[in-house]
Amino acid sequence: MKTVCFVVTEHPIKDARIFHREAKSLARAGYNVTILSPSQATEREGVPFLIDEITIVPYVPDRLKDDQHRSFELRQNKTPESSLVRLGIKVRADLYHAHEMESLHAAVFMKRAVSDARLVFDSHELFVDHRSLTSIRRREQKEAWLRQMLEETDAIITVSPSIAEYYKNLSFKGPVEVIVNSPPFTSFVHKKKTSHRTIGYVGMVTKDKGNWQKLVDIAEQSEYSIKIIGGAPRHETELLVPDHLHDRIEMTGWVDYDHIPSELEDVDIGWIDMNTKRSMNRYFSLPNKFFSFLDAGVPVIVNDCLEMRKVIEKERCGIVIPMENPAATDYANGMLSVSDDQLQRMGENARRYMQREMSWDHMERRLLALYETLLV
Repeated sequence: MKTVCFVVTEHPIKDARIFHREAKSLARAGYNVTILSPSQATEREGVPFLIDEITIVPYVPDRLKDDQHRSFELRQNKTPESSLVRLGIKVRADLYHAHEMESLHAAVFMKRAVSDARLVFDSHELFVDHRSLTSIRRREQKEAWLRQMLEETDAIITVSPSIAEYYKNLSFKGPVEVIVNSPPFTSFVHKKKTSHRTIGYVGMVTKDKGNWQKLVDIAEQSEYSIKIIGGAPRHETELLVPDHLHDRIEMTGWVDYDHIPSELEDVDIGWIDMNTKRSMNRYFSLPNKFFSFLDAGVPVIVNDCLEMRKVIEKERCGIVIPMENPAATDYANGMLSVSDDQLQRMGENARRYMQREMSWDHMERRLLALYETLLV
């Protein structure tokens, strides 16, 4: 039985992509899966525990260092003093699978210490974002550090074709596989009939993703109801529903990963609004919520984001507002221009697309095929 070690520095233990999809898929396929994860208050460093047959090893995170220091560290022959690196080497994995730049840095040293180990970088996002406000000098330093690590990386997994193209343009020589954040295909979808249209949103609502004020404005300016499956991040202000809109805006709070399809049964249109002005990441993104909507047969309405636009235009499974920053009235008018029959056809197209090629069942096959190639 081959041993796989997921190296994680930022994501939660039960992250949908890392734990529920990739780790569980590999465990079902017969791999021995360990996840190195930052420790919580109740956990002891280095003391493993099991969740669904997956071994979790907590560790105390190292103090963050700047990109130049990390680059210097990589050029040294000695292994850094790091509990994460020490615990990773102890696993003696056949393959190390890193999910962030910091975890990739640690995994390079793990690979160096374990003979014949392989290394996969799972790039959930574009780590060097040329639209961000980060200085050019800082971006160049980060990209230089990334290039160093990729020299010792055997394969890259990423979440959209545009991000895959970025890595190919860095002259990475190994395989680059696109594995999107899609759910397993829901075999049966029940749709509740209502007398009015409901706009649904899944996940964290922030000024850059979801835009609470636009949703309130849509409820104010139209007859649409709003359903939020999720809420504000913990460190941000609570989402306050105006008193006169309490019967039009429903807040479910956070729900279990497996319950999202049932929560979408009464949703007619899935809302995705991305602030792309300072983020190529969001412009290139194919987020979890996009595929959750399509799996549930819910057409999506989105502003001009490259990868989602390409899917919607090809598969006819939603509405694109061809603007970087549409106002609430632009979204409302876009939805009003589509009949109920058209929405139903879009939802059917979405389901066919997911079943044919984009559900996690298909992504799992890509993941296992890549692993088999690396571990022959």
